[in-house]
Amino acid sequence: MEDTSLNIFNAILILSIGAIPAFLALKTSGNVRILLITLTLFTIIHGIYHLSDAMGLDVLADSVFRPISVGILIIFGLIGFKMGRKNTMKQGTMKH
Repeated sequence: MEDTSLNIFNAILILSIGAIPAFLALKTSGNVRILLITLTLFTIIHGIYHLSDAMGLDVLADSVFRPISVGILIIFGLIGFKMGRKNTMKQGTMKH
């Protein structure tokens, strides 16, 4: 019972936090918007993972939502890395 309560609490907290990048994605454009949308997708999928785990759908949670969540988080990191690298390259060429 304690694990279920914790998963419900985590789901509510994660989904609530996901509203922040979703709102910011509506207000921005360009590469930052792509990064924010990816972060929003991660928080939504991860929140659904916790909800499905709380409802006792362990196979669905562990076999579907957790891998999707991890994959989106990796994509988020790759996009952020690529954006940072582009900015570094732009700054390097502007100095010369």
